[in-house]
Amino acid sequence: MNLDLHKERAELLEQLLPLSTEARHDRVYIATIETGGSWIGPHSSRKWPSTHQVEIDLLGVLAIGEDDAQAIHNWMTIVQRQVATSEQELAS
Repeated sequence: MNLDLHKERAELLEQLLPLSTEARHDRVYIATIETGGSWIGPHSSRKWPSTHQVEIDLLGVLAIGEDDAQAIHNWMTIVQRQVATSEQELAS
């Protein structure tokens, strides 16, 4: 496990938890740009193929959802599980 990447994910998750849906969107969008991730919407005009869902690839975690809010929620859920698992492993 890349501890720096894990720490970045955990820190971003901590920042996102108290935010509103709109503020989460803005923060994840900015983080995606800053870290070289990708955000592909259903009508993407970029070089990536379009899907009928939103795909967010941020800090090495890919999350998919029917809309932006669901994709962000799914990204947060994945990271929450990773953080919980790593904390259990460290406690063992």
